[in-house]
Amino acid sequence: MAPIGARKRHSTRIDGAVLRLLLLLLMLIAPAELRAGSVEDAEAGRTAAHRRDWKEAIRLYTAALDRGDLPQESRASAHNSRGIAYARSGQNDNALVDFNAAITLNGRYQNAYVNRGDIFQWKGQYEKAIADYDVALQLRASDEVAYYDRGNSYAALGKHQKAIADYDAAIRLDAKYQPAYFNRANSYQALGSYREALADYNAALKLKSDDLGAYGGRGYVNFYLGRYGAAAEDFQHGAGDEPYRAIWRYLARARAGQNDTRELAVNTVVKENRAVWPGPIIALYLGQMTPAQVLAAAGRGDEKKQREQGCEASFYLGEYALIRVEVPDAQRYLRKALETCPNGFVERIAAESELKRVSK
Repeated sequence: MAPIGARKRHSTRIDGAVLRLLLLLLMLIAPAELRAGSVEDAEAGRTAAHRRDWKEAIRLYTAALDRGDLPQESRASAHNSRGIAYARSGQNDNALVDFNAAITLNGRYQNAYVNRGDIFQWKGQYEKAIADYDVALQLRASDEVAYYDRGNSYAALGKHQKAIADYDAAIRLDAKYQPAYFNRANSYQALGSYREALADYNAALKLKSDDLGAYGGRGYVNFYLGRYGAAAEDFQHGAGDEPYRAIWRYLARARAGQNDTRELAVNTVVKENRAVWPGPIIALYLGQMTPAQVLAAAGRGDEKKQREQGCEASFYLGEYALIRVEVPDAQRYLRKALETCPNGFVERIAAESELKRVSK
């Protein structure tokens, strides 16, 4: 499955207070025809953005900019705001053009640097994103969002110590910054600092008790630590909606001595096609497929899918053997998972933990 829990990003934010101030000043000094044109369109664009009507916001900001009579600082704000509307509409290339324009017009536009950094991050251009967050933090060192976003880019590059330092800074500035606790927990998990990860998942859940990602992350850590009962309780959240969560709930309960396939069947009977991965894993545990059939199913798809499915098959077959107390087979499969699973895959981390336990 995917690497350790997906990281949470903040949504590109509009500098509303600044925009309103600029528009107010402009209305005081502008001639009547300007007030009825560019300023009115820009203000209406802000209103549309506030109600999340991004298409209308884009139209209105475009009208204001096309008139060509906004002062330079107001043009920068309009470009930044339209860029946000583009980003919220999934038009990241257009958003990037606008954030570039905003920064060209105002080289000290702190919010535009953060927003452009977000676009680079979404494009996977993490070094460029970090460079923009660096500038944003030079302009305003108290911006918890910029620290958080830069931490996400560092984490994406595997630089988890730097990511943790940035999440630390974000949390110092805002002790209730729930996504920062969650993402810091993910980085601690990636580093094998499981106690610290547990503490942060707990903090994240205290701030947002329905966070399925935090339950999942804490469940994996509890599983790595051999705390199978606690892991099973965590994986209960979302097990009826997500196949991997259902699988891990079953495994945790089975490793805790409660090998009950009925719940796995109930959680997956309607929604999961046994022929579509990870359906074959579910079928294996329900006695509907053999290990050889699972391995054959893992070999289907493109090259990337085959690698990832092969890695997962090795781990889940290892767990299957452990549940059946077939320790030599379990060790063989788990070693294969350790060799073939990419760094960051929960199956790889769990395989390493399980191997240590069965080798004692």
